Amino acid sequence: MICQPTEPQCGEVRGLLFSLLLSIVMTAGRGKLPHKQGYASIPDGLSPKILHCCTTRVDPDADELTLVSCVYCQIGGGFAHPTQLTMNNFPYKLAIVNQLSESQLDESVMMCIRGYVDSPSVDVMTGGNKSLEGPLFRAMIRACQLAGRVYIATVIDTGAIAGLALWFPPGKVLWQNDAQRNLGFDQFLESLSPKTREWWINTYSGPALAPFIETALSPHTVESSWYLNCICVDPKCQRQGIATNLIKMVEQQAMTTSILALCTDTDDNVAVYKALHFQYKGEAPLPTPEDEYINVHCFTKPGARV
Repeated sequence: MICQPTEPQCGEVRGLLFSLLLSIVMTAGRGKLPHKQGYASIPDGLSPKILHCCTTRVDPDADELTLVSCVYCQIGGGFAHPTQLTMNNFPYKLAIVNQLSESQLDESVMMCIRGYVDSPSVDVMTGGNKSLEGPLFRAMIRACQLAGRVYIATVIDTGAIAGLALWFPPGKVLWQNDAQRNLGFDQFLESLSPKTREWWINTYSGPALAPFIETALSPHTVESSWYLNCICVDPKCQRQGIATNLIKMVEQQAMTTSILALCTDTDDNVAVYKALHFQYKGEAPLPTPEDEYINVHCFTKPGARV
């Protein structure tokens, strides 16, 4: 779990890119799938466009496109119809959410806390204060709702949130302005110990990572990329292909001039992203407040239409 910030201005954390990547094996489920191609009836005025090769269950009476093995479909100019998948143990659906309800936000925060329980970066970012993990994830999700794209996977039978991915499209960066930071990040920063706050401002958001990631993404930049700031799957819902499909949803949307970009701090995820055909761009040591180091690995991948 790690990321790349831009240079801070006036002592503030500016444009912090936060890639919290859970140490999970994101292998796709291998359940038996039907093999009929097609799509269901769509409400009048909506034109379906399949953005990824898919196998579907066709219900002529349905109002939604029910997808079993594909990752995304676009209806007209929006994304009104979530993708539905059935994997080994339970069916789930993927969707972009413009605004999580308060209960969904609480649920997402708790899922991230469970998912990142052993993350060294979360421990460093909170100064080891477990009570600040919730405010950290909450500030991130709320900022993404304002300026980025929130993707979720929900269990169809229960409605429970099984996975979450926070993406920022080209031109948008996490916590890049007051509007985003006022949604909890400034309060989180003020709650940190002086030592940890100084690390955020002068190390994490300063020169420690910016030159490395600028070089790694070249000729692209953070601002021209689809950047994955956080991805998490509930531990009890792993090995269903959820994280893989949350990535593929954005891969299908990336424009011809865009790339997908992310950083991670776990060796397990290095193998995962390589298996997903991301290009390994190198690593750099991130100093911690305790004079130790976290290795930050950077990856990129061209969009599906590049």
